[in-house]
Amino acid sequence: MGLALLASSVWATPAAELSRLHAFQDWYLACDNTLACEAQGYSPEDAAAWPILLQLRRVAGPGTPVTATFRLGNFSSNGQDMARVRPAADGPLHLSLGPTTLTLGPLNADGSVVLNDEQTARLLPWLNRADTLVLSAGAQRWTVSLKGASAALLKMDDLQDRLDTPGALVGVGQRPETQVPLPLPLPDVLGQAVPEPHREDALLLPLLRRSISEVPESCPLLTEGRGQVWRLGSGQVMAVLDCWQAVYNSGSGAWTSSILPPYAPQAVRFATPVSESGAAWAYTPTFLSLTRTESGALMADSVAKGRGTGDCVHHQTWVWNGQFFALTGVEVSPCRQFSLGGQPLTLWRAQVR
Repeated sequence: MGLALLASSVWATPAAELSRLHAFQDWYLACDNTLACEAQGYSPEDAAAWPILLQLRRVAGPGTPVTATFRLGNFSSNGQDMARVRPAADGPLHLSLGPTTLTLGPLNADGSVVLNDEQTARLLPWLNRADTLVLSAGAQRWTVSLKGASAALLKMDDLQDRLDTPGALVGVGQRPETQVPLPLPLPDVLGQAVPEPHREDALLLPLLRRSISEVPESCPLLTEGRGQVWRLGSGQVMAVLDCWQAVYNSGSGAWTSSILPPYAPQAVRFATPVSESGAAWAYTPTFLSLTRTESGALMADSVAKGRGTGDCVHHQTWVWNGQFFALTGVEVSPCRQFSLGGQPLTLWRAQVR
């Protein structure tokens, strides 16, 4: 609910433009609720070589730099697991920019290489000039498509209100850089501490199941699936129950209840970014798991998968605030030829207190 209010207060950016994934052919863009943006460009879908992406990150505010990172994937071009090990490049990598070649550092252990400020400054103009970027190490070559790059970077300029400024990536102009808005504050989300769970609380599960008066249509497995019970304090518990099962995903629901009869379970709400339809709550998150932190906060985690196991991941996190699960983070991958469907892009983040 807070997301809609926060996003609507941004100078001229519609709420629907923030905290969502924008696709431009082989490039993707997401700007989170603080106006921090990331653009990603991938190797062509039909490329036979090992997949690679270019990440460009920039926080809001006048004169902020762009961080550029190349990252090798670990999936083949058709999204299937690779039996062989990701290519190694012991020496420096070379980036071809027309007649110029930049010598970068070697690959890090995670298959990435970060460009320094000078290298990034020389790279950025080429994103609007060429069709591809070629990275090489010895006989190995990797290609990043630039189809959609200009549109993605123009959208980043637009969402960060940099158009017509000297610091714009595409729409460069003479508007003073001081007019670029500062980052929006990272929201604080208050969590409520809960007691440690007791093993005997699981005995309440069959009683709580039978006490749910209205079984939602999205929960056909309510009476036969697995479940957990968490203590909330003040004579209250939370039951997390299996609701549905699909090929790659499964869903769970949560209910708060008195620890004593007549129980009277109430469905728990999970705050979500406001969609175009205006829905602000989820009731049966996918692959829901709950954990209690050392400070006693009850955290919830949900992972939805798209094309297959471990692929095209949509990840959300929440903290229990005593009334509902407040949103603390959202990440989404763009369904490309990488593990998890690509490097996750952040759509929403908050600080938990």
